[in-house]
Amino acid sequence: MTHSNGRRRVVVTGQGVVTPLGTGVDRFWAALKNGECGIRQVQSFSTEDLYITIAGEIPDFDPKERLKSKPLMLADKYSQYAGCAAQEAVAQSKLELPLKDNESYRSACIIGSGVGGLTTLEFSYKMLFKENKRATHPLTLLKAIGSSASAHVSIEYGIKGPTFGVVSACATATHAIGLTYRMIREGLVDFGLAG
Repeated sequence: MTHSNGRRRVVVTGQGVVTPLGTGVDRFWAALKNGECGIRQVQSFSTEDLYITIAGEIPDFDPKERLKSKPLMLADKYSQYAGCAAQEAVAQSKLELPLKDNESYRSACIIGSGVGGLTTLEFSYKMLFKENKRATHPLTLLKAIGSSASAHVSIEYGIKGPTFGVVSACATATHAIGLTYRMIREGLVDFGLAG
C-alpha cells in the first residue's frame, strides 16, 4: 500500500528476542511485566579475578536445541542469538523463506551489535597472549566482525539485498530497525529482517 505522499506503508509481521530475561517474545514479555531482573551472578565463566561478578547473561541458551543452520552453529554467540531471534520472527511472520531469486534482491538484513563477536575476540586473546599460540582460529575475523550476524541471517533466509551491521551503542537495534523501515517505506526493498 502506498500513501498519497508516495511512501509505502510498513508493518511488523514478526518479532524475536534473546535476552537475559529469557528467549522468545512470550517469555520475555511475561518477565518484563512481572518486573523480573535479568542481571544475576555470572555463571558462564569464572569471576575469581574480577571486581564485578554480575551481568546480563542469556540463561539456558543451547544453540544445538534452538538453531537449525550449520554455519550458525560455528558462529560467535552474538550471531547465534541473532539467528535465534530471526528464526522466531520469521516463524511469527508466516512468510515463505528462504526467498526466491526474484524476491531475494528486494530484501534487506540489518542487524546491529554494540561490539560484535566479543566471545571470539576473548578466546583469540587467550590463545595468543596467555597460551602463546602462534595463530588464532582461521575464522576469527569472520566470527568477530560486527556484520557477521546479518551475514549469517541473510544467508539462512536467502536475502541478497542490503546486508550489513550497524554499531550505535545502546541505540543499535533501533538504528537497524529504523534503517530497514526507511528502505521499505522508500521502496528500496519489500522485506527486511532487522534488530
